Amino acid sequence: MTGAGEHGNCWCDKEIFPAEIFNLVPTESRRKHCICKNCLDKYKEKLSLSTSFSEQSGK
Repeated sequence: MTGAGEHGNCWCDKEIFPAEIFNLVPTESRRKHCICKNCLDKYKEKLSLSTSFSEQSGK
């Protein structure tokens, strides 16, 4: 996580964050620190693989 900057001037303003990713951020850091692009991409990749596996196994 990185420090939160001025809203509106960041790459993250154009991204979609799955709601569940915020559960991984410690409570005391929420709305104070940013989730980096690398972490977001890794989370989305895991989520995509998990969803893909569930669809293939018929769950």
